[in-house]
Amino acid sequence: MKWFNQFGLDRAAKAYAKRLPAEMNAGWGSSEVYTIGQVKAAIRHLGLKGRYIAIAYAAFLTKEDFTSVEAEYPTPIAYDAARELFERHRQRAAETYRHNPMSNADAVNRYGVGSD
Repeated sequence: MKWFNQFGLDRAAKAYAKRLPAEMNAGWGSSEVYTIGQVKAAIRHLGLKGRYIAIAYAAFLTKEDFTSVEAEYPTPIAYDAARELFERHRQRAAETYRHNPMSNADAVNRYGVGSD
């Protein structure tokens, strides 16, 4: 049964790490931690839910703030372990897509302008 729990934790952390960082940054700018209300708003806006939603809270809250919401969202993983798991999946998600901006002139040279 332990492997099933770990599978669920990994799956949830991957889903949260894929969507939440961009939403938090778009809504409130880049920050190491956010308020409980900001995290709740982002989770609600993205429609995220699940048994392991506390991972999302741990990723963006201070330990003290996490402790205050922990009773509302119990999870079988400790704060530090949840942050570590989330961060591991966040790094993997960032490696999946790398945006390499290019100038308009480079885009025209590479893709042409309206050519069919």
